[in-house]
Amino acid sequence: MKGIFSISVCLVALTSLYGGDPIQKWYQGTVVLSNQQVLVGDISVYPTYDLIMLRSEKGIMTLAASKIKAFYFYDSAANINRKFIAYEHPEYNFPQYKLYEVVVVGPILVLRKQVIYSRGEDNANDFNYFILFESTLIELQKFKRLVYPKIVKQSKELIAHIKRNRLNPNQMGNAIKIIQHYNGSSIQADLAMN
Repeated sequence: MKGIFSISVCLVALTSLYGGDPIQKWYQGTVVLSNQQVLVGDISVYPTYDLIMLRSEKGIMTLAASKIKAFYFYDSAANINRKFIAYEHPEYNFPQYKLYEVVVVGPILVLRKQVIYSRGEDNANDFNYFILFESTLIELQKFKRLVYPKIVKQSKELIAHIKRNRLNPNQMGNAIKIIQHYNGSSIQADLAMN
């Protein structure tokens, strides 16, 4: 227990010296571990270090992304429910897990990762954005080249929506709007088939 407290104090000190993650904030939430075990308590997130701290009646425990499947909490300052997932990067020679916040849910997930030298604010420029499509993590900037051609082939309605709303798939904000519409129409199609 004493060792965990020391790690926590060192982590907070490093954070305040080097920037990156915000000063320690705690949110009441739930963690689903990679072994499917569910833990409830107060969560403090350190996304640039790919770990969280969980405070419960058992004390404070530090959890690396490799031990986490997902975690959830309500951020009252932003008035939003936040969900994070751990993603294993298969392109490395050894298992490497990173934490990503889920921005858009559906058949295509939009994820974001806080940049190392951000101020910890919820500013869009403090994040890199990604798409999880067909089990592959893709930078959002590559949406038009790698994802867009595949999804427009599936739906004439999506093409009409893009033209009607003058959405440019090269612009990140428009790409997210296209994904949101695709996710909504894909879910509706799945419901209609069932």
